[in-house]
Amino acid sequence: MRRRAVWRGFTAITIATVALGTVAVALALRQPSAAQEREVRAADERARSYARRLDAALVTFAEQSRHDVNQHAEDLAKALALVRRHVTEVPEVSADGTTSYGRAHSLEYRAAEGRRGLALRPFVQLVRVLEEAVDVQAFIRAGTDVIGINPLELLAGTPVVTGEPLRDRVVPAYESARKRLKRQDVPPGSAVLGRDLQTYVSDAITMTKDGADAIDAGRPFRFDFGTRPQDLQRRLAELNASVVASALQAVDETAGFGTP
Repeated sequence: MRRRAVWRGFTAITIATVALGTVAVALALRQPSAAQEREVRAADERARSYARRLDAALVTFAEQSRHDVNQHAEDLAKALALVRRHVTEVPEVSADGTTSYGRAHSLEYRAAEGRRGLALRPFVQLVRVLEEAVDVQAFIRAGTDVIGINPLELLAGTPVVTGEPLRDRVVPAYESARKRLKRQDVPPGSAVLGRDLQTYVSDAITMTKDGADAIDAGRPFRFDFGTRPQDLQRRLAELNASVVASALQAVDETAGFGTP
């Protein structure tokens, strides 16, 4: 009985010793080595250096975007292309001088990996605003082309003794302009303007065809659009001023020069 008790006691001591040894080994494995600590510190420093570079790049990006939108306010497609290019130029965090262990165990580095996307969110929103503005300006240009057609300029130097010059030169010009206008989406809130432009160009085509018939019949004819072109031009100019103002406000807010 005594041997059995001694044996049991010895077994218990052995198990306890093994367990303690296992814990010690586990703790030793979990404890980073001095080299690993240096790797983590290197990743931390890389992240801090990147944060400084990113902040500087964003300030430059904001200033460039503001300048581009102001300079190309009448052709925001150019501003949009430049802003998109600026987005690609904003740096990402570099892995140079770091190890996979250091990057994986550096909280600062892991945070830096997602910082660029967060920092660029306002600029991504600016791109969306500019994309919408570009579409509106495309509609404005198509409308301006419609009312900018001058039949007398198209007929300059051509003797109009029959209606054929009107059918051959003026009608195709209006029809092409109408097709370009139809390809454009009407901006929200501009449905009436869109209909008025379509009505104007359709009426101009009808007038030209009727005029050609009148000339063939020996009757006098003159183009008379009244004040409709001036009225439509004014409304298009107001729409353009509105979309430019919205783009400028958006870039100011994104760049930190305005109040969101």
